[in-house]
Amino acid sequence: MNEMIAMQAETAGPADGLRPVSIPLPDPGPGQVRIRVVAASVNFSDVMRRRASPYPFPTTFPYIPGGEVAGIVDALGPDVEGPAVGTPVFAVVGTGGEGGYAQYAIAVASRANPIPPQFDLNVAAGLIITGVTAVSMLRNVARLEPGETVLVPAAAGGVGSLLVQVAKVLGAGKVIALASTEAKRATARRLGADVALDPAASDLDASIREAAPNGVDVLFEMAGGTWLDRGMAWLAPFGRAIVYGSAGNDVRAFKQDTLDQWLSTPALGQTVTAFNLGLVFGLRPQWAQAAMQSLIGWIAEGKVEAPVGHVLPLTRAAEAHDLLEGRASTGKIVLNPWPEPEAKVVAEARGYRFELSHGGKVLAFRWTSDTEDLTTQGFCEALTHYAAVTERYRPQGLLVDVQALRFPGPPPEEGWRDRVILPRYLAAGSRRMAYIGFGEPGDMPAVHDHFAERRFADEASAMAWLQSSPSETK
Repeated sequence: MNEMIAMQAETAGPADGLRPVSIPLPDPGPGQVRIRVVAASVNFSDVMRRRASPYPFPTTFPYIPGGEVAGIVDALGPDVEGPAVGTPVFAVVGTGGEGGYAQYAIAVASRANPIPPQFDLNVAAGLIITGVTAVSMLRNVARLEPGETVLVPAAAGGVGSLLVQVAKVLGAGKVIALASTEAKRATARRLGADVALDPAASDLDASIREAAPNGVDVLFEMAGGTWLDRGMAWLAPFGRAIVYGSAGNDVRAFKQDTLDQWLSTPALGQTVTAFNLGLVFGLRPQWAQAAMQSLIGWIAEGKVEAPVGHVLPLTRAAEAHDLLEGRASTGKIVLNPWPEPEAKVVAEARGYRFELSHGGKVLAFRWTSDTEDLTTQGFCEALTHYAAVTERYRPQGLLVDVQALRFPGPPPEEGWRDRVILPRYLAAGSRRMAYIGFGEPGDMPAVHDHFAERRFADEASAMAWLQSSPSETK
């Protein structure tokens, strides 16, 4: 094979400018390895560079995004001794953190970090950029001390979710999380946040003062605009504000009285530090190495969870960018470059399993055993599980195979599915649901606009309908 598939932006612009291209398979040079990519992490830096937002170094177009991947070492460059071919690794790729949205990527051999064979590659793909950022900022830049209070924005996102957990592992006394929806705030609390607040709430300042009456010791800021100016009022004496991004793409602005108070005599000993991950890799590689080793250990011990919110095929990279830009993601977003030739079991529980197929377009829910003892609560829990898996993989169509279902009742409360479950299917982008083994073939009433349901006599017909154009209604 001399060609591979990659996602490329010809010029700077919106996410739909990312298109699949066939390009020559890269050869590793001196000091390099080639990685067969199993999972490519999607980071906000990819979004910024795709749209040519201000960035520490220029982006050359055509541009293949993707700064970090996990996969298997496929080839070694001249005089490279390892990692050996066949070794599972996670790595920063390209000369400037690009080229990862592809079936193969090139990495400097010393930056291809071996991982245990059983380690989930989808998790590993997102550990370097977000993980080194979170650990280095807390440990090396903020120098977090036990018992201190930490404030984390975007606390259900890739970096934020790790900041919450690592702060707790390092001994933070209280973690205040900011997240835009109740679902995200619930995620932050589950990961260890003591308080979770809505950043858009009119009483946010009062709520932070209530949660941290003596002030916030370590404050992270990544939105840009006036957020840092506002956050300085929350800082405790000797507090440290760490700036690590500008997701809002707005120039930061300080009011003069904020600067006067910050720099006045007697001053409060507060500091503001701008964090640059590239400088860590270039000038403090020992920080990065220690951070990665710590993360792998904490994850193996169950102290830290690296949430993977969405796993999408490589060809849906534009959708991944839309999720990030629209702040609609939770946890990491990962792209898989290789289409599955057969259905892949992605989750299972007693009596049922979920299979993903057809390049991630169809998610099937199959009852796998006699379910005569199934309770109403168990049935509702199974559908809720289905909704959660749908949100993670965002398939175009949903299949329900009820041939093994023996549900004695009583049925769930009338309207429960329509009120609780269907909105989650729609939010995940699914627009069709096919049933086999249930009733006569034919259309079913669509409870929500643009959501079609049909019964089929056989699975082949159901699959063909689920994969057809979403604009078709039949």
